[in-house]
Amino acid sequence: MTNTLRIDITDSDTTLVLEQSTSFPSNGYVKIEDEIIKYSFSSDLNLLQCTRGSFGTTAVSHLTGAIVSEYLDIRTDAENNSIIELISPAVIPVDVIDKVDIIKIDTLITDTLVLSLPSPTILTYGRIINVSHKDASAGSLTVNGVSLLAGENISLAWNGSSWTEPHIGGAGVTYPLLAPSGLDTVPTYSFVDSPSIGMYSTAGELALVFNDHFLISTPGLNKPYIELFSTAGTLELRTPGNNGVLLNDGTLTVNITANGAPALELDSTTTAGETRLNLWDVDANAMVKVLVGAADSGGTGYKVLRIPN
Repeated sequence: MTNTLRIDITDSDTTLVLEQSTSFPSNGYVKIEDEIIKYSFSSDLNLLQCTRGSFGTTAVSHLTGAIVSEYLDIRTDAENNSIIELISPAVIPVDVIDKVDIIKIDTLITDTLVLSLPSPTILTYGRIINVSHKDASAGSLTVNGVSLLAGENISLAWNGSSWTEPHIGGAGVTYPLLAPSGLDTVPTYSFVDSPSIGMYSTAGELALVFNDHFLISTPGLNKPYIELFSTAGTLELRTPGNNGVLLNDGTLTVNITANGAPALELDSTTTAGETRLNLWDVDANAMVKVLVGAADSGGTGYKVLRIPN
């Protein structure tokens, strides 16, 4: 999507007058020559309340007829992460920090870039940004004190006062990575070795210990979710529609339900003539064992699977 300037602009003008009626979004970014410009509003022929020199570019004057193109380098990938690619930026601008999840930096051959992520203006605990040094980069790059070779990347999390590498803490560590839902306040999650309730990392494994109920969900109406319930030696996994799987340590069984009703069961039997599969017999209104028939009972080379009357 492109347009052209109707009148010259200086390096400090905050209104762009266009030659043709604009079809640009109501707010966003445009690029004129090498300058990226953020605008807050658009009208018929104008882009208004512009912020000049966005994303580390330099604000300069532009002449009538200069091409104005929508800037789409901030984009969304298949996993809904917003991405921007920067070429040897002097700084990481705060509007990148507030808007972008993944920053890809391409350094030129003579560059020795030492960058620090600025504080976000939207102070959200757990804000995570990944910065990568592109494979084809030729210069050197250091981000928040960490040297990144070409092809390397680092993830940094905002903990309310600084950017740090997110991790699962060890014994006695309190690490404010996540905040209570809807609140921008310091959380109180504590990580200890093998807690009675909580999450911890040990010997390269991540463990989650909960009391009786754990929910994984996405916001919005009719969204998928997974619930875990733990009671008296059993662990039950449920999904929407009250479908689920029940793991029972006491009887060494796995029970699967459909719409809240029993469907099948797996056990650990070693009895000859039996399978480890039990099916719900609707007529009998009971779970029944699937048995194995005699050799060739299903034809040469086959056995019949059967259930009691």
